[in-house]
Amino acid sequence: PLDDADDDTADDDDDDDLAPRRRAQFKSSHVSLGALGDSFYEYRLKTALQLPESLQGRRYRRMYDETLRGIKRHLVRTSSPNGLVYVTELKAGRATNRMDHLACFVPGMIALGAAPGRAGAADLELAADLAFTCATLYAMQPTGLAPEAVVFKESKRPWHENATAGVVMGAARGDRLPVLLPKRQQPAKPLPAVDYSRDIAHVESPHFYLRPETIESLFVLYRRTGDPLFLHQAWTIFEAIEQHCRTPSAYSGIEDVTKEAPVQDDSMQSFFLAETLKYLYLMFSPGELLPFSQYVFNTEAHPLPVEVAVTDHAFA
Repeated sequence: PLDDADDDTADDDDDDDLAPRRRAQFKSSHVSLGALGDSFYEYRLKTALQLPESLQGRRYRRMYDETLRGIKRHLVRTSSPNGLVYVTELKAGRATNRMDHLACFVPGMIALGAAPGRAGAADLELAADLAFTCATLYAMQPTGLAPEAVVFKESKRPWHENATAGVVMGAARGDRLPVLLPKRQQPAKPLPAVDYSRDIAHVESPHFYLRPETIESLFVLYRRTGDPLFLHQAWTIFEAIEQHCRTPSAYSGIEDVTKEAPVQDDSMQSFFLAETLKYLYLMFSPGELLPFSQYVFNTEAHPLPVEVAVTDHAFA
């Protein structure tokens, strides 16, 4: 487990697939930031952001900070030979080096929770590294679309938190924070072409379900930093979706993104409208539209107002 449970009881009405009610005893050694676990970690931060002036909000912020320390300690890995940063799953305490598309919400979560200025520089750098990996999983495929799950070749060089010196970007305005950008994210000469496919042991699931997680993270990072790199990556993904997924009446998933001539699966998930297109729309909209200072997006991309006036007696 990534951290300790906050208490040893659970809501009687909360039927969790992984732990029995009343006592927080784990029933599985499988640790994942993807399916079955993603929203749990995300809501720790988002509850804190929605209730910033309450004891409940501060409690959930502590829980999120503990989770992030656990993620850094146990799940963050680098690939071989090119050093892509990714989050692995654990089974029986051992890294599987598997990462599914659902876990690409993590860079957005980390960027959303990063403190302004130098205090949050390391978190923002980790978020940018993970987002680069998620965007690269799209770019390395002939379709420009990412597979559902891949297994990385793990590097023998362990990942270490390292807040490299960057530049402080302006004063905070809207959602943009005065942040330190990693040096490699600053405008520079074009990098030589790198064959990142060498870092993938195998594509476990080549399906593309029109998922939103990578776009969501790019949106948060763009709002936080103003770096046009994230805007460019999102547009490139959108173009690939338009090319391969659009139909006369809607959009479709893709059965195998590794094929030059992909086959559509004739299925459009509801989250494509609720999340993927919404985050793309917001990506290219003014930052004053649904600003993070006033709204928190839940895991289905519904904007909820920040409850600045909530007091603790509301939870009594």
